[in-house]
Amino acid sequence: MNYTKELKLVFFGGSDLSVYVLDELKLHGILPTLIITTPDKPKGRKLVLTPTPVKVWAQNHNIEVIDPVSLKKDNADLISKLQALNSQLFLVASYGKLIPREIFENPQHKVEEGCLSVRWLYGKVERNEKTLVRAYDEKGKLFTFGGSGLLSQVFQHEIDHLNGALFIDKAKDLKEMKPEK
Repeated sequence: MNYTKELKLVFFGGSDLSVYVLDELKLHGILPTLIITTPDKPKGRKLVLTPTPVKVWAQNHNIEVIDPVSLKKDNADLISKLQALNSQLFLVASYGKLIPREIFENPQHKVEEGCLSVRWLYGKVERNEKTLVRAYDEKGKLFTFGGSGLLSQVFQHEIDHLNGALFIDKAKDLKEMKPEK
């Protein structure tokens, strides 16, 4: 099965080990949407500027690659790029640098929500923009699936039900909206 079009994956890596991970992902039909690696470094006696093995791999596979000098300073452009991608998963394999928390933060927002369990009631609920769910399929095999936007909202809503909660337990500004006759 090819998940490339379904999964929006951002990969952080720089070494030969990272390339091994990328090769394994590709073998399973999963290619990153974006690859983030470290900048080119001088190598050898002549100090020739050399790209990381991951950058070479990305270029060979026509995948967008960026190599920021720092993730700590002036990372607003990178954060807005990651948010615009609407990425579902970050995978880090031998990146070689600390990644600041704000790169991975998942902002919450208030969304309008209703439920068939409490008909005609609607309210605003705080939900994460992105969600990663681990579950078991019908054969008992563990899998992970991510979603963003409406899919993330649905995941969280249904998980609340599994935990014995209704959206009205969290909702603000509840209002009744019956259908017009």
